[in-house]
Amino acid sequence: GGSGAGGGGSSRKRPLLTPLCNGLINSYEDKSNDFVCPICFDMIEEAYMTKCGHSFCYKCIHQSLEDNNRCPKCNYVVDNIDHLYPNFLVNELILKQKQRSEEKRLKLDHSVSSTNGHRWQIIQDLLGTDQDNLDLANVNLMLELLVQKKKQLEAESHAAQLQILMEFLKVARRNKREQLEQIQKELSVLEEDIKRVEEMSGLYSPVSEDSTVPQFEAPSPSHSSIIDSTEYSQPPGFSGSSQTKKQPWYNSTLASRRKRLTAHFEDLEQCYFSTRMTRVSDDSRTTSQLDEFQECLSKFTRYNSVRPLATLSYASDLYNGSSIVS
Repeated sequence: GGSGAGGGGSSRKRPLLTPLCNGLINSYEDKSNDFVCPICFDMIEEAYMTKCGHSFCYKCIHQSLEDNNRCPKCNYVVDNIDHLYPNFLVNELILKQKQRSEEKRLKLDHSVSSTNGHRWQIIQDLLGTDQDNLDLANVNLMLELLVQKKKQLEAESHAAQLQILMEFLKVARRNKREQLEQIQKELSVLEEDIKRVEEMSGLYSPVSEDSTVPQFEAPSPSHSSIIDSTEYSQPPGFSGSSQTKKQPWYNSTLASRRKRLTAHFEDLEQCYFSTRMTRVSDDSRTTSQLDEFQECLSKFTRYNSVRPLATLSYASDLYNGSSIVS
């Protein structure tokens, strides 16, 4: 009877099994034997169960059954890989276990990262008591921690300001680079067209820096007066006797066209680049684009006034109905 009682007592006092998986180090941390896959010895991911009732990771048991059609736990014969069933209960329990483990980890990280957490708790306790009971040591501790907190906040504020400044500078640099690339493209187109016009005029010379086109700079919007013809150098090639006979007409026409060009230069410039900055496939397309703008510029500067040919009145006293013009 005594031995039986002793045997019963010894059976009840058996030491609990250490949650180790085949002696793997650290395999017990934050894990339960019920949630460990017998194949990979890690927390079960997407638990699936065999007919014999054992649960595994789906990937693990699927690969194991491809090599051997027996349960890795009890050697039960599994005829078909399709004879696997999801274990929803184990999946739910594993999810809760992971949430508890994550909460423990966050608490541990918080306690490790906040080195002055205990001291701040002391300050809160001291502030909650009667201030007359504060001694010099406690006041010095509070001042020290407040100075540290002030330095930390100042450093974080300065870092945030530098971050905002850096982002602004990078965006501004990117915008200016894009503008520079656009200006370089426009300058390249202008150089090509100037060269092409010089060649068409028969005045192009590789060593000559004189432009066949009068030296004209884009006027500011506030200046819309007629440009003095003396500001333009006489192009070589127009100094012949044939040009001398046409000089008065030439000067008069050129002055009037320059006036209109000056008054609407920005619009004409926009029209030029919108025509020329399209995708160019070959030289013929480039020439046609330049000819198109030349025709537009010629028509625009040819006429100095307009006059109405007819007037349509939609406010006649004889007819008060609504007028729709399409």
